[in-house]
Amino acid sequence: MQLDHDQLHTLLAALVESDIQEFRLEGDDFRLEVRRNLPVTTVAAPLAPVASAPVAPPPESPAVELSAGTAPPAAGSRADLLEVTAPMVGT
Repeated sequence: MQLDHDQLHTLLAALVESDIQEFRLEGDDFRLEVRRNLPVTTVAAPLAPVASAPVAPPPESPAVELSAGTAPPAAGSRADLLEVTAPMVGT
């Protein structure tokens, strides 16, 4: 059996218009397999329930009043540290 270009084109056009999902044709010196829209089977692992931790209320912190022009109090300032001021972050 011989299959020329026009016959192949006609065959593929007929397959596109039909509901055929898989087609196989074998000749003396060729083999043609066409597959399309095969259903994909995916298997998902079952989800194990996750116990969530109880939500705790945020700790109460004392209110600190700041007046304009005063720096906020340093959290645990140490004498062995040096404060570096830069005109902008990252410089």
